[in-house]
Amino acid sequence: TLRDIGSARNLLRAPATPAAIEAALTAFVRVGFIKGHPLHGASPLRYAGYCDALEAAGLGRSPELIEEGDFAFAGGFAGGTALLSRRRPPTAIFASNDDMAIGVIAAAKAAGLRV
Repeated sequence: TLRDIGSARNLLRAPATPAAIEAALTAFVRVGFIKGHPLHGASPLRYAGYCDALEAAGLGRSPELIEEGDFAFAGGFAGGTALLSRRRPPTAIFASNDDMAIGVIAAAKAAGLRV
């Protein structure tokens, strides 16, 4: 509930982010993440939500599944392309915002994947 969240700042690390990632972890084990712009205040909170979900699922963080982003389509495309080019690519990718998520979808389609 909003009362449990306490502030708008905590909303970024609210149960919705870990819950979504935990749901994905039931089907996907290697979950990648594209961070937001390093100077944006929401970036560390969204990354913390990702880390919380991995911990709740009993999975450790893998640096090769993390890419830096910038909250823009191009950052999502670049991060998605980098993650999908790994020897062992992730089976799911979370982006820190919608613009980057659209970039990840474009990168997946460019790699010949169905989304």
